[in-house]
Amino acid sequence: MSDKAYFKGYDKMGRPINYIYVKDQFSIEVTEKLGILSVETSRKLLKGSIETGIVILDMNGFGINNMDYQLSSSLISMRLARARIYQQSIYSHSFHRHFLGAFPSTSMKACLWLCQNNDYCRTANYRPSEQQCYMYEENSYVGTISATTDGSIVLAFNLCPSDGSSQEPASICFGTSSRQPVSMQTVMNSLQLIKQYSDINTVGFVLSPGEVWVSPIGASSMTVYSFDDYLLIRNVAVGESFGYFDLDSQMRPIVAYGGQGLYLSWLNTIVDNGQGFWTPCISVTGYIVGLLENMNLINIYNQSNGAFAYTINGSTNTGASSYRKYACTVHGQTLYLASQNAIQQVSIGPPGGTKIFTSIFNYTTNNPGFITTDASKRLYSSCSDCSSLNKTFILTTNGTVLAQWPQNLAFAQGKASKYKYYFVTSTVSNILSFYEY
Repeated sequence: MSDKAYFKGYDKMGRPINYIYVKDQFSIEVTEKLGILSVETSRKLLKGSIETGIVILDMNGFGINNMDYQLSSSLISMRLARARIYQQSIYSHSFHRHFLGAFPSTSMKACLWLCQNNDYCRTANYRPSEQQCYMYEENSYVGTISATTDGSIVLAFNLCPSDGSSQEPASICFGTSSRQPVSMQTVMNSLQLIKQYSDINTVGFVLSPGEVWVSPIGASSMTVYSFDDYLLIRNVAVGESFGYFDLDSQMRPIVAYGGQGLYLSWLNTIVDNGQGFWTPCISVTGYIVGLLENMNLINIYNQSNGAFAYTINGSTNTGASSYRKYACTVHGQTLYLASQNAIQQVSIGPPGGTKIFTSIFNYTTNNPGFITTDASKRLYSSCSDCSSLNKTFILTTNGTVLAQWPQNLAFAQGKASKYKYYFVTSTVSNILSFYEY
């Protein structure tokens, strides 16, 4: 790594060991970069279920006049966060892929430690009856905290300053003292292009912790790229050519199967074979949403067995007789739609009754081509064929514009870890780009 630090071996628990010489001092900028590099390298050396590393400060040659205070203090405070503790509470996450998994944990403190040392965890739920720590990528305000009597404890991390000067989703707050909170528009203005691929003709992609799943048009497999180096790491076969897709919480695809129904990979079956769909999306409540090419109709299916549940008729839109539906994403029981001329929302709660569509952001005469979301409940949307608009929007779920990207995009999505913000885009000219802040 340098003459300042190196990795050598693992301890008895299988954690990688990072040795750092305290002697001598670098500039603040170099120190911060070395600290982040040390943590990132340690993360790549992790094996199996191990999620932490060991740092040993080598005091050889140490003196009060040559101690590297900056690096030592930076490593000690590398992961800073406040966590609000909710006793007798349980957390229900809002978006299905924000569940990071359940991990063995013998105490609330151990669960707190697990979440604190995970790059993406912002909310945890310690369940003593199961001796498990349930971890979630999303901020706690995104989901729901409910009372319980089984001793469960919710740990709601807040990476933002306690003075309230910066808060999500308007800003991004990081889990390290070396990175201050920053507004979404500042992030968009400061993104650095890291990697770019040409001739990637895709209808969309999905960001999971550590990976980007891309759906090439007309291909029979998905391509998966790593967030570590943005290189292709594997192909996932699906079958015949397909289009739009979503992934469930276990990273299993559901795809609009070449205009011939929806293919559910976990059941290896096609539902509504012969029916054309624009886009499928999955809800955390166990539903699959299929946007039919037949103008207004939205079919709802049970995720567990693919059985048809009910239909939502898009002609019940408020203020309009008909809105075509192009893309969707679901938080809780609220379905967000890229519809004709607008971003809309509608409840997919219990079947029956009239479902009222509400427009939260209007494109006037332009049609949004996609809608995606992140762990802070931001919505990403653009109109790929609107030359007069030339913008991609980042919105709150009530339609407030948080930031703009000065380009129409075929698809875009952002994701924040505790160290970085990732922004992935594809253009109508088939360029797939990876940006970082």
